Amino acid sequence: MCSTGIIKRLLPFAITLIIGLFIASFFVDLTPRPFGFRGGRAYRYREMQRMYIEEHDRAERLQRALDLIKQNPINLKHTEPWTAPDLYVPPVPKAPRAH
Repeated sequence: MCSTGIIKRLLPFAITLIIGLFIASFFVDLTPRPFGFRGGRAYRYREMQRMYIEEHDRAERLQRALDLIKQNPINLKHTEPWTAPDLYVPPVPKAPRAH
């Protein structure tokens, strides 16, 4: 007697579950997949570490270039005063007169 009560309660639940999974299988893939995402925190940690190293290397290269410029300055001042008119600038054209 006791087993028939369990069957009466369990059978409709099992049938409903099976029908629900069957309908859901049209919309969702029910097969388990191996986790293909990039390891969460470990991936973010490695990515931040890589970005830090790249930034550090870039800063070192820029500092070396700045030190090189400071060691070998370029003198941009003219050694002689510039007295000749600028020959490369064309004269400004005059606007035509309106009559």
